[in-house]
Amino acid sequence: MLLETTRELQIELCPEEMFVDLEVSVHAALSSTWPSCKIRLCHFHLSQAWFRKIQELGLTAEYKNNDSEIGQWLKLFFAIPLLPTKDIEECFAFTLIPIQPPSDKAEKFADYIFQKYICQTARFLPAIWAGIDKEDVTTTNSCEAFHIHFCDFSKRICPIQTFSGF
Repeated sequence: MLLETTRELQIELCPEEMFVDLEVSVHAALSSTWPSCKIRLCHFHLSQAWFRKIQELGLTAEYKNNDSEIGQWLKLFFAIPLLPTKDIEECFAFTLIPIQPPSDKAEKFADYIFQKYICQTARFLPAIWAGIDKEDVTTTNSCEAFHIHFCDFSKRICPIQTFSGF
């Protein structure tokens, strides 16, 4: 629909960079539509995926406990996207792994991060999620937040049923 509208208006879209969530199909669609567009992962969605893994492994209480060795270690992972892309693997191998608390769950979390986000065969390589500049907008969440608030506002002020007759 967007492409059709831009063609009708004779506008050529050539985005240089897009921040998206972890939907592989979205990545594929963007790559095929705009091959030169740099795809970046939304920092919010990346963090959300990592925290969901923490929850899945039953590490939420440890994560929330500021006195927990495992919790402190888990929190370090959320700073990784701030590092330059070239430093990610080295930081993981020589900083995070040596201080990994002795825990099967901690090991499973580290394996998950490495396999899915760091190793050469990872689905989401560091090049699309690391090297975040604090000045950059790195989330799609502001759009989502606007949409949620707008929908809530419009439902309270002017329900669609008023016009549709339902």
